[in-house]
Amino acid sequence: MADQNIPKTQLVADFGDLLTAYLRDVREGLPIEQAYDGTRLLSQFEVDRERAINGGGYVQTQISASLPALGAWYEGDDTIGQDKSSEDTMAQTELKMISEPIRVTREEILKTGPGPRSLYTFMQNKFNQGMRRLRIAIESGLMAGSQNAKAITSFLLSCAVDPTTGTVDGINRATAGNEYWRNQSENIGSLTGGGYEKLEKLSLDCQKGGESDWDYGFCDSQTFLALKKHHRQFLEVSISSTQSALGKRMVDLSIPVIEFEGKPIFWSPRVPNADGLSGLLYLVRKDAFDLAVHPDEEFKLLGPFPMENQNKHGMKWHLMWAGQLCWKLPSACGVGHSIAE
Repeated sequence: MADQNIPKTQLVADFGDLLTAYLRDVREGLPIEQAYDGTRLLSQFEVDRERAINGGGYVQTQISASLPALGAWYEGDDTIGQDKSSEDTMAQTELKMISEPIRVTREEILKTGPGPRSLYTFMQNKFNQGMRRLRIAIESGLMAGSQNAKAITSFLLSCAVDPTTGTVDGINRATAGNEYWRNQSENIGSLTGGGYEKLEKLSLDCQKGGESDWDYGFCDSQTFLALKKHHRQFLEVSISSTQSALGKRMVDLSIPVIEFEGKPIFWSPRVPNADGLSGLLYLVRKDAFDLAVHPDEEFKLLGPFPMENQNKHGMKWHLMWAGQLCWKLPSACGVGHSIAE
């Protein structure tokens, strides 16, 4: 934004309007495709802004899984068309909402350098800080080791160590006939005691479950270090060699990456010990799920509002986001657990 285009105080009715104009200018200058950059996992998730959201606030998803055959072989005078069961073609899950405040005190304003350029830069930094906090909060929800009922569905808990229990997007995985809605899981154990062979089996199971290959993997730091130490099939690679697989956004983060079966595995600081287990490695197919985002609430800016703290003289705005993790093909993803050296 050129200096001559920065709104001047005398052109707005209130100082809060001036700061809001600055924030809105920064927000409008951020391409929505780049809004998720800067976090290791969130930047890789596919975003769907056209998903149907019904009047009850539920996100509906067309299932991509290979459903059990409903028909049967027949011969002679057999009656054909005797369906064996009902068919689930849609999954649904509740839309989740989150907000992150951007707070500015009068003291901060007074300590900012004189002139509209200094104030604009100050508000730009405030916006960028708020966006980073919000992205981390969304990613932390996706990587949560325990499910908060108000929060987005945890990827770690829905791609579960025990995929035969629990309900994901309205479909009970424990019910006979719903095996198609279960992710792959393998107890890997020691890498020096047959663990690599079990990882290869997990990879094949994901390919079989999704009828295609997985795209990338991520793990906790303990697993990453164990894989790096015992790299019979894992080769440490340069950042540039992962560009075709992960895309430029991931490369720009300069993340340490290792390779398994020609595909990148990277570590995430937000992968906890889910289900009380450690040594977790997730193999992910990109189109097995996505982030269904409400287009009217995707990093929307609301405000200004007065700060609640009476000892602080200032104002705040809220960055708003609404969406949900939606599964389409859980069987194409898998988790290897209990990985150790």
